Parts: sequence; C-alpha cells; structure tokens
Amino acid sequence: MADPPASIELERVIKSAEVELRQIHPGLFSPEGFQRLTERISEFIGELTVESVKVAKRHQSDSVSPAYVDQASEHLASGKTARWQRVFGGIGGIVLGVGLSAAASMIQSGQYSTRGFLLSIICIIVGIPAFMFHVIKE
Repeated sequence: MADPPASIELERVIKSAEVELRQIHPGLFSPEGFQRLTERISEFIGELTVESVKVAKRHQSDSVSPAYVDQASEHLASGKTARWQRVFGGIGGIVLGVGLSAAASMIQSGQYSTRGFLLSIICIIVGIPAFMFHVIKE
C-alpha cells in the first residue's frame, strides 16, 4: 500500500500529533483519557490513509489527491449517515429493479394493464433518484 518513505511520513505525523497533544492543559484529561485520545488519533490517521487510497482507486487514480483525502475524511466522519445512504440506495435499486422488471414483463408478454403500467412507472420514478443518490454519494 504505502512505500517506506510514506510509512516514515505517517509515523512523523503521528508523533507530531502526540507532541501537540502534550501541550494541552494537563487538567483537561485524565492519564487514561489522554492515552485513549492518542490511540484514537493514531487509529484515525491510519483509517484516513487507507480510505484515501480506496477513494483514489475508485477514481482509477495513480496517486491520492487532496480532494480524495477530503472525501475520505467526510466518509469516515459521517459513519452512520454513510450507512443510511447505502441502505437508501439499496432500497432504491430494488424498487427500480421491480419497476423495470414489471415493464419488461408486460412488454415481453404483450399484455398491458393499467395497474401494472402505473406500478412500473411509479417504481421507476421513485427508484431512479434513490439509486442515483447512492451512486453520486459513493
């Protein structure tokens, strides 16, 4: 994933964050709280690195740009929202599939009903935006 100079740079960033944290007023954190904070910061740096590379790969890029790091940061920070977006997009895809399936079935059989036609149109109209919302957000 990362070549040795990049690994060294990441270690430097983590150490730099630790130095900044040591300058915080000592009464704000208990020793255990401070230790947990530094662990979480180190975890976040690692997760942000991995997620940035994933975003770059999704865009078929050879390198990670600042925009990809920003997208990765938003994705990590939005945790629960991202899950709802995936669920919303999945349901949209299913509804879209039902609409297209019903339309294809009517066309193939040559039997058209008002209820089937309306079901198809409604499912397609509702499914496309929900599915596209998911695609655009990813």
